[in-house]
Amino acid sequence: MILPLTHDRMSARRWPIVTTVVLAACVLVQILTSLSGGDAAAAWGYVPARHDWLTLLTYPFVHAGWVHLVGNMWFLVFAGMTLEDRWGRLVFALFYLASGAAAGLVHGAFTAHPTAPLVGASGAIAGCMGAFTVAFARTRVRFLWLLSIRPRTFTAPAYVVLPVWAAFEALWAWIFPGGGTAHDAHLGGFAFGALAALVLRRSGVDRRLDEAIDRAVTLGSDPRIDEARLLVQRGQADLALAMLEGLAQEKPRSAHVHDAIAEAARALGDAEREQKAVARAAALRATA
Repeated sequence: MILPLTHDRMSARRWPIVTTVVLAACVLVQILTSLSGGDAAAAWGYVPARHDWLTLLTYPFVHAGWVHLVGNMWFLVFAGMTLEDRWGRLVFALFYLASGAAAGLVHGAFTAHPTAPLVGASGAIAGCMGAFTVAFARTRVRFLWLLSIRPRTFTAPAYVVLPVWAAFEALWAWIFPGGGTAHDAHLGGFAFGALAALVLRRSGVDRRLDEAIDRAVTLGSDPRIDEARLLVQRGQADLALAMLEGLAQEKPRSAHVHDAIAEAARALGDAEREQKAVARAAALRATA
């Protein structure tokens, strides 16, 4: 088994509200289901034979248990937070719901058990992974390798490893067509997400959304941050970092300054300083 642990873009310019709301809603549904003992899958799961359109939107918030939930929520944080930071809250929310619906429809078209309810966020999250593969293709991802006696980690670009994950899903769907895991939903979500991200990029919408968010979060920030970022782009990250460290002393509560420090440190290959800056920016936003 290969599991993604982290990647180079785990920081965000502002708090990922949609990702947080989705995560909280899934946890709340699981808590209520556990306490009530009710059958949430029967009530809110997507049953292809019944084909209730509303349940295409509700089934991703219902899970088969805590292990199922925790696994999905980690993948949501891994890919969803970064996409929300790039596309904005409204676009990401619509994309997430559409990914879940697309995954459910693909599952309905290929499942051998059309009367069994589909539950879990994995189809929608697979859409996030497909979009991440396109939008952040060259981002370095650190993975945990569990196919050997001793677990190991390795890094690789998203465009290399995430499609391999999708290929394994296709293999499992072919080998175990009637299994308990909805591999066809994962594939449908992944394909939808990749296609959506490709359309947004080719149309230029992806870039415009990203620039609009950048303008919104930097509105009123110190112009020296922009100057430092220009230095980084020109290959003078050491000068930029010196400038930003001084600015951090002047404005210790500015998350934008620490974001820029992380970018400059990344350009210099200083992973320790980058991680500290990312953590500091996240802490400042959490207390804002």
